[in-house]
Amino acid sequence: MQIEVLYFEACPNYLKAIANLKEALARRGDVLSTEITMTELKTEQEAGDRAFLGSPTFLVDDKDLFGVPDDPTYGLRCRIFILKDRVTGIPSADDFVSVLDKISH
Repeated sequence: MQIEVLYFEACPNYLKAIANLKEALARRGDVLSTEITMTELKTEQEAGDRAFLGSPTFLVDDKDLFGVPDDPTYGLRCRIFILKDRVTGIPSADDFVSVLDKISH
């Protein structure tokens, strides 16, 4: 599996989120079979071109692991994840396990 992480340097949430992603991959036994590619977005043009919902965004086969809202807006900003039980800027390892399980089945 290949996961592309889109991020905006001014939003520090991507650092903890990547650590949580790696923990989730370790729990699932996917560390060796998963490549993580980091892509820094630096301009609003890049954000629009990549349909960047905010930092961090996690893509597998160009599909957002956490889904896209019905009325998305794109730009250089921190992302807010609306999950089933909370709103957060940083998905937990459990959140990643859950979404990775869904795409694996």
